Amino acid sequence: MLLNPITVELVGMARRDVTPSLRMRAAMHLLDWLGCAVYGLRYLHGKALLNYLKDVPEGKGSALGAERKHFEQAAFHNACLGNIAAFDDFDRTSGISPGAVVIPVALSVAEHTGATGAQLLDAIVRGYEVMLRIGQYLGPKHSLFFDNTSSVGPFGAAAAAADLLGLSDEQFVWALGNAGTRTGGFRQMQNEPCMSKSLHNGLAAQSGLTAALLAKRNFTGPKHILEGPHGLFPAIARDGSPIEIIFDSDGTFKILEVSFRPWPANRHTHAAIDATLKAKAALTPGSQLSAVALETYQEAIKSANQPEPKTEVEAKHSLQHAIAVAFCKNKPALEDFSPPFDQARIAATRALITVKENEAMTRAFPKQYGARVTLTTTAGESVTETISNAWGDPAAALNMQELEAKFQGLLNKVGVLPSLQAELATCVKQLPEAKSLTDFSKRLQRIQAA
Repeated sequence: MLLNPITVELVGMARRDVTPSLRMRAAMHLLDWLGCAVYGLRYLHGKALLNYLKDVPEGKGSALGAERKHFEQAAFHNACLGNIAAFDDFDRTSGISPGAVVIPVALSVAEHTGATGAQLLDAIVRGYEVMLRIGQYLGPKHSLFFDNTSSVGPFGAAAAAADLLGLSDEQFVWALGNAGTRTGGFRQMQNEPCMSKSLHNGLAAQSGLTAALLAKRNFTGPKHILEGPHGLFPAIARDGSPIEIIFDSDGTFKILEVSFRPWPANRHTHAAIDATLKAKAALTPGSQLSAVALETYQEAIKSANQPEPKTEVEAKHSLQHAIAVAFCKNKPALEDFSPPFDQARIAATRALITVKENEAMTRAFPKQYGARVTLTTTAGESVTETISNAWGDPAAALNMQELEAKFQGLLNKVGVLPSLQAELATCVKQLPEAKSLTDFSKRLQRIQAA
């Protein structure tokens, strides 16, 4: 029997002190999100969102690619953008992209309240904490029908907003309760060529922010929204473990468990890419392949087995395409996953690839996203490489310089001048000491002109 509702315990966990090193980690996630969100403007999704904003009242919120808008609408707009390219941060255990929802809300509310850079970063850490603690224990059956980022995004958004709005502990609990009353997001969108995944993130951000703004005005919400008899877990996450949400209450903040994506493809392909690159480096230069064998965990095969992708989405969810690109192009780039592909060479390499389950890797999932690749040449040479932790996971983390390179590459693709790229990156790195967000916000506005 729990002494307190889980939401009450979560508020206490979220409100622990945030250290300077955690603030810098939050700044890294903010930089990564910003690059992905700005890049999202080049898609039809982004263009539709910008068109939608034309009828939205102006305000003080930074809406990427547009004039300043009301901060609530800016949060919705920016949240829709960050995950369009599926290149943003990712938590292995929960399968969610926390930055896509938490960061846009934290940024908009921070601008609205006149927060310092440190307060913005603290809110991001706390939003991630709540979102990840819930998301990591939803259970596997939930994700069969629901988009986990959409399901738990409102909680993360509410937590970030509650922190910046200065809510009391009781109000914070109400915000989480009401955030959870409008959760979900069906996975049917993955079966059809549509833009709903982007909308899932925007609506999650909107729901959580609205819940926090109402709580500020003493609009009450259910404290037992997670574990109550008609709460989230009994309703749509029955094989989840709500009690585990509050274990290790004094442990390290969950943001440190989140991965960055160095490759512009589904996360399940990353270990295969890393293993291919490592194996290729060990081959005799100029070798011709005769066979490629991939062993990986069952979920990767289930989610990313696309031998002959035809669209960008299919290519990003193709283990075969990812391996072929890694072997033929060395370092996979954004354009390698957008048709028209380099059909002759890429297709010929894809045809050599066999895929099978590695039971040990299946058992290690989701703590590890592993892959083993064996390259065999026409000359009889064979090299096998195994990757247990993909590049970008906490055990093989990206550093700030590597994230900056990714950021610059994304902004180059949408025509943002190198000078503005450098200024934005500098502003983000200086946020822990920034007394206001004025300089950062001004530079965000200049993206429109770019």
